Amino acid sequence: MSFSPLVSILKRPAWRISFIGLLAPLFVSTAQARVLDQLPGDGSLTSIAISADGTVVVGSGFELGNWWFFHWSAEQGRVESPAPGDGISSLSCSVDCREQAGTVDTGTQSLAFHRSLAGGVIYLGTLGGLDSYGMGISGDGLVVVGSSLNASDVERAFRWSIAQGMEDLGGLTATGASFANAISRNGAVIVGGALAGDGTYRPVIWENGSILELGSDGGIAHGVNADGTMVVGRSDETAFRWTAAGGLVNLGTLRGGDSSVARAVSDDGSVVVGSANVADLTERAFRWTEKTGMTSLGLLNGGSWSEATGVSADGTVIVGLGDIRNFEVRGFIWKGGVLQDLGHVQQSVVGSADTSAQLINSQVRRTRGLTQKQCIPAPGRDYCLSLGGGLSVGEGDESSRQSNGIAGAGVHLTPHTSVGLSLGVGANSGQANQARQDNELGFGAWVAYQQNPQTRTGWNGAFSVATNGGDSQFKRGDRADDVEQASTRVGVRSNAQRLALGYGVQVERALLTPEVAITHVHSRRQGFEERNVVLPMNVQGTRSTDTYATLALRGEAPVSERGSLNWSTSLDTLLGETKPGFEGQSDIPGLDRFAVRSSLEKRSLVPAATAGYRYALSENTSLGGQAQVSASTFEQQRPVYGLEMEYRYSF
Repeated sequence: MSFSPLVSILKRPAWRISFIGLLAPLFVSTAQARVLDQLPGDGSLTSIAISADGTVVVGSGFELGNWWFFHWSAEQGRVESPAPGDGISSLSCSVDCREQAGTVDTGTQSLAFHRSLAGGVIYLGTLGGLDSYGMGISGDGLVVVGSSLNASDVERAFRWSIAQGMEDLGGLTATGASFANAISRNGAVIVGGALAGDGTYRPVIWENGSILELGSDGGIAHGVNADGTMVVGRSDETAFRWTAAGGLVNLGTLRGGDSSVARAVSDDGSVVVGSANVADLTERAFRWTEKTGMTSLGLLNGGSWSEATGVSADGTVIVGLGDIRNFEVRGFIWKGGVLQDLGHVQQSVVGSADTSAQLINSQVRRTRGLTQKQCIPAPGRDYCLSLGGGLSVGEGDESSRQSNGIAGAGVHLTPHTSVGLSLGVGANSGQANQARQDNELGFGAWVAYQQNPQTRTGWNGAFSVATNGGDSQFKRGDRADDVEQASTRVGVRSNAQRLALGYGVQVERALLTPEVAITHVHSRRQGFEERNVVLPMNVQGTRSTDTYATLALRGEAPVSERGSLNWSTSLDTLLGETKPGFEGQSDIPGLDRFAVRSSLEKRSLVPAATAGYRYALSENTSLGGQAQVSASTFEQQRPVYGLEMEYRYSF
């Protein structure tokens, strides 16, 4: 096999990743580095390199004419910063991924660079020619390897450090081309390819200042384990691994294919990853062990190719690239036999934070409703019993439904004062992530005052408390492509207090009652742990509060001897809130410890209106119904529409 210097560049991951980067935007929107506490939208993520412990992923991407770096760790969250030039490729990282190396396209030349989260980007220069290419970095981040054109326009492998600068590593011949692709974590062994005297490229290593040819067949070395004792790459069109004791061993191909290439290897050399073609000549990411041989990792949903580019030190986590529908390129993560879209997996955590906030809010809405249900005995009666229920749609997604049933009782303590109890049962279903709340049980108590019970004019007021709780459940990753769904059941409870003051005025035949109310709700969601998934989350419990001031105008007017119309308009003002947290640990890279915030933002003003009709069945009983409409609690969600029915008996 014979490679020209240009062909050797195209055979390396640098070209592939640079091309992929143009198709894989990271959703960023400012020109400053920033730390995000959540994922931006449904951004495409390109996983270029993974840390030794499998918890950090770094990469680069292109969006709206700009290139960006991203680095996601537990300590800092997702950090994005603008990348220089017109393109970034070949990104590799140190053991903790805080130091990186790669190649930047400046528009007029390609230059190898070293990047530190603390110190920024350093261009490494060249060996006298126009271009250089950064390909690998040592575990401590102090040494970068790659290739550069020299003054004779020949590509030569280099080693760079701050102390020594860029040094020519030499080749198999005095003037022949060579290039370095990777360096062992301990910095002792560099691997790559070099042009032999017969005009073919051979896989080689550089160690202790000397170059060693690994085989007589044409090929390239692409990866090396932590201590430099095992090298992987491609020789004679197939993947190989090499040790000093065993020499070069052919790893074979996938069924139906005729070529393969190894890109990376675990610390102990037991797991090799890369890509191989199949019968239709498209590529599949593979994992190789002595026990299983070469096995395909599969494709992302709608994809046509995949390629593994990195593996954790213990070999349990693999990252790489693959396309999906419309040829969009995504980063993937593989663990425990499950291939997942890395961006979608990370986004599913934010989606769970949204779902958790939505479930809490649904319960808050029902708990607040329970504080407003008061069965005050009719004038001349001592007791009141009521039974009712309602159904509403809105908020959440297009299939969201909320239902409730409420039974109430009240008694006159004095002609002006009543007390009572309420019992509520509620349910909620159809939210994103298959979220639902079943058989929630609520309990309320109230005391009410009426200055003129017969006419209900003059001052009136009420103080009520309610508690509501039950189990909620949802599935993380629902409706997301290439995400393993994780079922969760978690307890949620809300406690509310409401103080209302109104004044009834008779206007012709109508009774109008302006009212002001203050409601405070305290909610608690228990912690939970996902099970039976390869990348589980363990989420801590959280508490949240909401305080609303409500201005309302209620009206009632008789339309017949037994029937009356009633209506109301109200405006909720959010005085203050403590948002529910979403913190915990997971096995998802970059989220081994996380504290994300729901993307849902509450409205500061929530208008609502009702209109209804009540009919007296007898002197003691009545039946009423009303329609409701209100803005959603969260911005950019659908309005809420509902219907309620209630039966009352006073005696």
